[in-house]
Amino acid sequence: MDAMLAYLAAQPALEMAVPGEHRSIVLCESADQYALMDSMEALRLLPGVLNVLLVYHHAEPEQALSQSLGDSTAAGAPT
Repeated sequence: MDAMLAYLAAQPALEMAVPGEHRSIVLCESADQYALMDSMEALRLLPGVLNVLLVYHHAEPEQALSQSLGDSTAAGAPT
């Protein structure tokens, strides 16, 4: 756990959301899926880590961030 906490402290894109004795939840915000996969692999290689699973992944175009949630013409929305 110490190795993981030290690694997370040095990674601005990673955050320990729920620490646990036998399993933990780490949040990752990255610019692309490749950075996410690299972070997952780095976590997997830490001492004491048995596995890393991607539970949820969300991505959308950057221009969609400026759209109102009520705007059905937002990028990626079906028309």
